[in-house]
Amino acid sequence: MEAFDMSLVNWSRAQFALTAMYHWIFVPLTLGLSFIVGTLSTLGTLGTLGTSSFRH
Repeated sequence: MEAFDMSLVNWSRAQFALTAMYHWIFVPLTLGLSFIVGTLSTLGTLGTLGTSSFRH
């Protein structure tokens, strides 16, 4: 069995750690922001239904 280059193993571990941190932080952040944007857009649309811009 060949010996592994430990620097390669350490770089692979660092890459995995960065990828895991990225997914741990940004996935919940973007999902939460999408719900906030959707809620505010819905409330904004519902709030403008009774204004004069929709009356003809």
